[in-house]
Amino acid sequence: MRNAYRFLLVILILPALIAGCTANTSMPAAGPTQVPTATAIPLTPVDKLGLTGTPVQVDIKNYRLIVDGLVERPLSLSYDELLAYPAVSSVLRLECPGYFVDYAQWTGPLLRTVLEEAGVKPEATAVEFSDGDEYAYTRLLPLEQALRDDTILVHTVNGVTLPVEHGYPIRLAVGSELGDYWVKWLFRIEVQ
Repeated sequence: MRNAYRFLLVILILPALIAGCTANTSMPAAGPTQVPTATAIPLTPVDKLGLTGTPVQVDIKNYRLIVDGLVERPLSLSYDELLAYPAVSSVLRLECPGYFVDYAQWTGPLLRTVLEEAGVKPEATAVEFSDGDEYAYTRLLPLEQALRDDTILVHTVNGVTLPVEHGYPIRLAVGSELGDYWVKWLFRIEVQ
């Protein structure tokens, strides 16, 4: 009887785990996925990085990343303004369970830097991220996690401008989460 219950659990839970990146289900990662710089793990070439989602075409001349909600100074940042922020580079594991695990060097400003400029209000507890698709894809992170050193507003991967299929102009990279938290085509950051 126990084996039947185990089998049933595998049948019901395994598809949800596999669909984590593509079906917008939330699954916390087992721990940080930032890879030490001395690692021997090779970087995944940009053209071999796993893909999910339908690319959103962005008019870069009119692109603005909105940072609002519980902030002192709401921001409306152009792509050039985002490129002007001090950038960090981290080799992070991008994982979509059942589909791919990639290692790449992701570069851009820390989310924390942008939030500090906006002035997060003391009552804030979380940050929501939305893409630019007609039917917005959103993810919510606790504020503490959003302020970590592995939460980056990515504009470059492996030394090249982020391709459209990987989230150009800006993609959220969250080293401590699975790929479904790595919001592509980022248009809005709302502090809650």
